[in-house]
Amino acid sequence: MTVEKSSWHQTSVQWSTASATACPALSEQDDMHPALRMCVDVHASIKAAAVEGLIGGLD
Repeated sequence: MTVEKSSWHQTSVQWSTASATACPALSEQDDMHPALRMCVDVHASIKAAAVEGLIGGLD
C-alpha cells in the first residue's frame, strides 16, 4: 500500500492486491466502490504517523 498525506484533511491510500486481501475490513466492503472503501485501523495509523511527523511534512 502507498499513502500520501497532502494535508490534515486529505489522505490518499492506494491499496495493493495483497494488502486489500489481508484486511478483513475491506473484504466486508465488497459492495462499495473501491475508492470509497476504508480500513479504520489503517487510517488511525496514518493519523498517528502524521501527528508524530513521520509522514506528510504537515504543519
